Amino acid sequence: MNESLRLLGITGLLLVSYNSMAVSSNIESASFGRTKGGQEVSIYTLQNENGVRVKVITYGAIIYSLEIPDKTGKLVNVTANRETLADYEAKSPCFGAVVGRFANRIANARFSIDGKEFPITRNAGKHHIHGGNKGFDKVVWSARPVRGPDYVAVQMEYTSVDGEEGYPGNLKCSILYELNNKNEWKMQYSATSDKVTPI
Repeated sequence: MNESLRLLGITGLLLVSYNSMAVSSNIESASFGRTKGGQEVSIYTLQNENGVRVKVITYGAIIYSLEIPDKTGKLVNVTANRETLADYEAKSPCFGAVVGRFANRIANARFSIDGKEFPITRNAGKHHIHGGNKGFDKVVWSARPVRGPDYVAVQMEYTSVDGEEGYPGNLKCSILYELNNKNEWKMQYSATSDKVTPI
């Protein structure tokens, strides 16, 4: 089997080649459980006409699995993940998740914009990391299925409200996860804010 991985700016693209019997492309959703706070979490399964299958969950907009056929045709997951929602809530090191509002550390948990200082959540000693105590990897995103002529996709959305974890501005985030019949996995991210804010 030939595999290649290319990252293009904010769009990820995975190309996989193999021989397989054709199946219908499809997208399905099911319950993945409830968070400790009682929010319903869904799992979306996308499958293209070649049998490549991707599962994403609305908790953290996490890519739960990417399943591609091995040389015998058996589907094999090639991602790191946790088995259950409880595992993700208790001990996930951001496997497959969207990290935000800010990935990596912000020194001393503060930043300045136009001379105004913003203290943000300290969750790494005296520093801030990966969006704070409840970053984008720990919130439930809304989702809806999308179908195209040669692809299936999930549109994920989340609004981080002004002041969340100390960040200014209402930040509307959108992700389109797409699996097409050319065996490409695409991820398109966008965000808009009503105030100047780091992201």
